[in-house]
Amino acid sequence: MGNPITRLFQFWAIPGWIAFVYLVANMTSTYLSLSQSAQNTIDYLNSHPVYLVVFVVLWVALLLSWPRIKRIVPFLGRATVGERLTKLEQNYKTALEGQSSLIGQVDAINDTLGSKIDSTNVRMSQLRDELNRLTGNLSGVQTEISNLKARLGTE
Repeated sequence: MGNPITRLFQFWAIPGWIAFVYLVANMTSTYLSLSQSAQNTIDYLNSHPVYLVVFVVLWVALLLSWPRIKRIVPFLGRATVGERLTKLEQNYKTALEGQSSLIGQVDAINDTLGSKIDSTNVRMSQLRDELNRLTGNLSGVQTEISNLKARLGTE
């Protein structure tokens, strides 16, 4: 491969050079046009300073009232980083408060269910004891019946 600099001066580089010259000429023309417009504006404001004073007063009034204007018409300006962080912190605090409230509600439900489960377990234990007592009584009754049948000789 040859030197990359030599490629800039080959036949295939001519369209690039034409575009570069056009771009520089266009930028120069734009600069001259902008500088002429700026000079015309400065000359006009120098000859009519009242417009400059009105512009400055309106600009300062806009700067001072901008936060209120932004609240009234929200699409006029984007939120600053500080405003977005403040809103994010507020949303986070609200979410935490909601979470702690939800946790409190879940704890209350668990306490209620826990006490009901405990009372149900106690009742089931009582019923189990009663069933065992009745089963024992039934066994005793069956033994008595067997004894009576044996005495009577029916077996």
